[in-house]
Amino acid sequence: MCVFSTSFMSDFDIMLARKKAMSGKRRRHRDGGTFISDADDVVSAMIIKMNEAAEEDRTLNSAKKPALKKLTLLPQVVMHLKKQDLKETFIDSGVMSAIKEWISPLPDKSLPALRIREELLRVLQELPSVSQETLKHSGIGRAVMFLYKHPKESRSNKDLALKLISKHPS
Repeated sequence: MCVFSTSFMSDFDIMLARKKAMSGKRRRHRDGGTFISDADDVVSAMIIKMNEAAEEDRTLNSAKKPALKKLTLLPQVVMHLKKQDLKETFIDSGVMSAIKEWISPLPDKSLPALRIREELLRVLQELPSVSQETLKHSGIGRAVMFLYKHPKESRSNKDLALKLISKHPS
């Protein structure tokens, strides 16, 4: 940080100089949201955490132990996925594959926790439109269709899944 001589500068001039010195360092999204470089870091870290939690839950499920890693991480994931200025970054960074892992059945063929399915189907509704290529590549469409057709899925989740499917017909 610069130290300014106050003998010939007013407080206003000092603040203006500091503001100018800081302004070139980082750029903000036009909506005044998260810093761009910070957003990429946050999104990458969140997707890595999501994938690790899904993997850990699969391992725990295979060992016939309670798979709770995704459930404990869910509030944080939903909070980040609902941030308007991060939605595009999440999609571009491959969050659809991570969400697919979260809503797909576990190794013992059981469905993930109902709360996970409910929250993530709601989040998928709120995400901006995604290209067919992204949908196919991530496998999210198959996972949503599986939930829609699953006999033990809740009626409200089947309705959400149907809305998603009809929003993006293949």
